[in-house]
Amino acid sequence: EEVNFEVQEPAEASRGMKRSDGPSSEAYVAPLKCPRSAMQQLAEMRPKASATAWQRPGKSSAGGETTWALKELAEVRQKLVAAEEALCQEKSLRTNLQEKQDLEEKQVQKLQASLQEQQEQLREQQCLANEKLQQLQAQLNAENMRRICAEEQLKKLRPLTNSVNHGAFWQYELDGCWHAFTPEGSEQMHRAYEAYLVDGQRCCTATIVAGGVARLVDFRRMTQQHAITKKVRKIRIRMGVPAQWESGPSVLLTQSDNLESCYVEVKDRPMLDWIRVVLTKTGHFRDRSTPCFCMQKATVKSVHRIENFRLWHRYQARLAAMREDHAKYNVSVQHTDLELDFSIPSGVMTRSQSYLSCGEPMASDVQEKILLHGTSWENADAIVMDGFDHRTCARGMYGDGVYFAGAACKCHQYTCQTHSGKACSCKHERTLIIARVALGDAFHASQTRKGERRPPNRDGATGTHGSVVVNPGPIHGHHNPNQIHQEFVIFDREQAYPAFVVQYVL
Repeated sequence: EEVNFEVQEPAEASRGMKRSDGPSSEAYVAPLKCPRSAMQQLAEMRPKASATAWQRPGKSSAGGETTWALKELAEVRQKLVAAEEALCQEKSLRTNLQEKQDLEEKQVQKLQASLQEQQEQLREQQCLANEKLQQLQAQLNAENMRRICAEEQLKKLRPLTNSVNHGAFWQYELDGCWHAFTPEGSEQMHRAYEAYLVDGQRCCTATIVAGGVARLVDFRRMTQQHAITKKVRKIRIRMGVPAQWESGPSVLLTQSDNLESCYVEVKDRPMLDWIRVVLTKTGHFRDRSTPCFCMQKATVKSVHRIENFRLWHRYQARLAAMREDHAKYNVSVQHTDLELDFSIPSGVMTRSQSYLSCGEPMASDVQEKILLHGTSWENADAIVMDGFDHRTCARGMYGDGVYFAGAACKCHQYTCQTHSGKACSCKHERTLIIARVALGDAFHASQTRKGERRPPNRDGATGTHGSVVVNPGPIHGHHNPNQIHQEFVIFDREQAYPAFVVQYVL
C-alpha cells in the first residue's frame, strides 16, 4: 500500500513570514510514494526532524534555510534507500520462505499421495487377508467337522479294534480239524464281523477274498461257502482268553469303557468255597493277639471274575515282552516259594495257582503267580478298567511300586479307607483282588529300598530285574527287627492282571 508524504513548510511561514525571492526561495518538495515499511521508518525519525528542521532558525537567511531543508531531504532519501534495500531483503527473504513453503507443501502433497497409496495398498491387502482368513476359517470348520466325524466313528469302532491288536483270530474246519485263516483272510473276517456286530441285519453275510479265492461267509450260521465249488465249512473265532471266561466275542469286542461288562459274578460253589479258604487260611492265625487272627471270621459276600478283553491282551503282550527280554540276555528265572509266609505251610497258595487260573495255565517261564492285593471298592473299579497303576500307589518300604502278598491278613491292612495300613476290625465290606502277576527274574531284597521306582539292575547282564521279592526275616533298614509277611513288588502296570474281585466282611 502506498501513501503520499509531503514535507510541509514550517508553521511560521504559513502564518505569513516573508521568504526571499528567487528560484530557491521556495522550499517545495514533491510528494513521495513510499511503501508502508519505509513510511514506518520515516515516522520513527520524524519527531527528531521536526524538533530540528522546523525549529525557527532565527535571523538566518532564506538561502541557509533552503540548504538546510535540502540536506534534511537528502538524509531522508538515504534512509528511504536503506528502507527500500531492507524491503528488498524482506521481499527476497519472503520469496525464499515462500519457495521453501511451496517445496515443503509439494513434499507434503507427495507424502500424502504416497500415504494414500499405501493406505489403498493396505486396504487391498486387508481385503485379501480377510478373504484368506475366511477361507482358512472355512477350512478349519471343515476340518473340525471331519475331526468330529472321525472321533465319533473312532468311538464306535474303538471296541472293535482289529484282531491283530486284540489277539483274536479266525479258524475254519477241514476234515475234523481246525485251521487258522491266513493273516489277510483273518483280518477281512474280523472287519466283516465288526460290521455284523454293529448291524446284524444288513451285514450278516460278507464275501471274503483270500489267496485269490472268494468265499461267502454267514456269521449267523458261522459258515463259509466256496464261491466255485459251493463247499460249506464251519468257521469260528478264537479270542485268546481263558477257557472259563463266559463272555462271548460279541461282548468282549464291544466292551469299550463299559465297566459292568467286565464284572462276571461267580456262582460256582466249589470256586466260592476255595476263595473262602484263601481268605481264612492264608494268615498268621495261631497267635490270637495278632491282628491277623480276625481273618478267620471273614465271610465272602460276592466274587466277580474280571473279563476285560483289552486289559487281558495288554497283560499277554507284557508277558511276551518279558520272554523276549529273557531270551535276549540269556536270563535264568529262579522260582519263588509261596509258602515262606507261614510257619507251617498250608499249601493254599500253591494249590491256588491251578484252582484260580480260569483254565489258562500259569506261565512258568516268566514266573507267573496267583497273588493277593487289598484295596477299596472305588480303587477296585479303576483297577478293573485300566489295571494296577504304580503311580497312584502309596510309597512303600521296598520301592514305589504295586505291592502283592500271599497272605490275606497282610492285604486286609489296606482295605479300610479309615484305617489304611492297619488290620482294623471295621464291619463294612472289604475288597480283595486276586491277581495274576508275572514276577520274571525277581530280585530278593535284603534291605529296604524306599523311593526306588524300578527294580535293581541285574548282575552281569543288561537290564533290570522283573520284580522285587521280600521274604520274611531280618531286613536291614526296617523299623521292625524282622519282616513278617512275604511281599512282591512290580513296577510295570502291564505286569499284573486282576483275575477276581472279592467282597467280604469280618
